[in-house]
Amino acid sequence: MTQTKELKSLLDRLECAKGADRQLDEALMALLYVRGRKHIGTQEDSGPGGRWVPVENDVWIDPATDKWVCTAALDFTSSLDDAVLFVERAITQAEWEVQSKTPSRDFCMAFVRLNDLTRVAGTCETPALSLIAATLGVMIRRDGGS
Repeated sequence: MTQTKELKSLLDRLECAKGADRQLDEALMALLYVRGRKHIGTQEDSGPGGRWVPVENDVWIDPATDKWVCTAALDFTSSLDDAVLFVERAITQAEWEVQSKTPSRDFCMAFVRLNDLTRVAGTCETPALSLIAATLGVMIRRDGGS
């Protein structure tokens, strides 16, 4: 699947979501990071003679630094803080805004602006979902999709 097709597929899934979705979180995480085994610390009293031994785990790795980020996907679909991290990581120097539900509007909106010509709206059930949707929209446009 091409990058644009993958992004459009994720956007379709995201727009149907009603709230937190760990499978979507994993897929979004895979857009930014890679999965692999890394040394993440040491464990006490597990080696011969009670020595500290290195611990490796399957973690998300930042391809730019080759350092581990976390063991589980961030909560992009449920946490506005994590959604903001997604925007900032996926589209450097993007401007964004989020609007919550109102009595006259039963959905949330978000806008992500890449430049003067690229400003995309996302409308979903929650602010976090809307912000991610708008970000994916900008990524699709940036990659040449419509």
